[in-house]
Amino acid sequence: MTTMLGIPKLRHSFTEAVRASLELCAFQASRAILSAATPPGDGAPVLVFPGFGAGDGTTAVLRGFLKDKGYFAHALKGGRNLGPSQDALTQMRDRLDEVFKQHDGRKVTLIGHSLGGVFARELARAYPDKVEQVITLGSPFGASEKSEISVRALLRMFHILYGGKRDYVGNRSITDHLLDQLPVPSTSIYSQMDGVVNWRSCINQLGQKNADHAEVMSSHCGLVMNPLSMLVVLDRLQQKPGEWKPFNRYKYSGFLFPSDQGHETYTPPSRPKRSHLPGPYIFD
Repeated sequence: MTTMLGIPKLRHSFTEAVRASLELCAFQASRAILSAATPPGDGAPVLVFPGFGAGDGTTAVLRGFLKDKGYFAHALKGGRNLGPSQDALTQMRDRLDEVFKQHDGRKVTLIGHSLGGVFARELARAYPDKVEQVITLGSPFGASEKSEISVRALLRMFHILYGGKRDYVGNRSITDHLLDQLPVPSTSIYSQMDGVVNWRSCINQLGQKNADHAEVMSSHCGLVMNPLSMLVVLDRLQQKPGEWKPFNRYKYSGFLFPSDQGHETYTPPSRPKRSHLPGPYIFD
């Protein structure tokens, strides 16, 4: 039996725009403090994916801050994210290859907001030899097509966008294997105040290695500019290759991370065991 996660609280949904604006102001006011809380970057390459319906402009604040810290933060350059068309998936794959080669074969950290994070995870699943780690911001990779009304609505929109085709991402459901463990480290940043996706859909299945979570107080749209999100991202980028460690919020005691992190007490619903492990068909 599939567990229904439900939709976000309406008070969070209706205040998304206002809260995101306030979070941007909070980030600008605390920018110097955030920068001082972490060491300078080492020039590592980063590729940032925008959410559904959004373009690179929505990730400009995040990328600008990472560049100021000493990282090479790259935009996706794919126009608006309108879902998994074959052209869009090919462009993402080619863009990763381009950034990888531009940095002389140094592995790339993928950061994705919302649906962009789902694509970032699947790209890492398909090309782990080119990806250092994945960081997602409010990405509902744990949602089920059979239970989540928001996911069903999104898939229906894809169905319309791509001319009524049901197999725009292959012959299997796009949600078929998204919770399977990734071959690279991953960190899911989420908020219980998210007004677009249910925060529980951003939680990995229990027992996965190198899969971590960090809860922040944020709107969905504000996750790409929230001060706490920025701090988690910077912390993750400090991880040395092969020495990845889970996020330790107690290291940043001066910042107001939620004391009771939702993922620490939440048990994700189990998924039926599949008799086979499908390949990364989205980027086949």
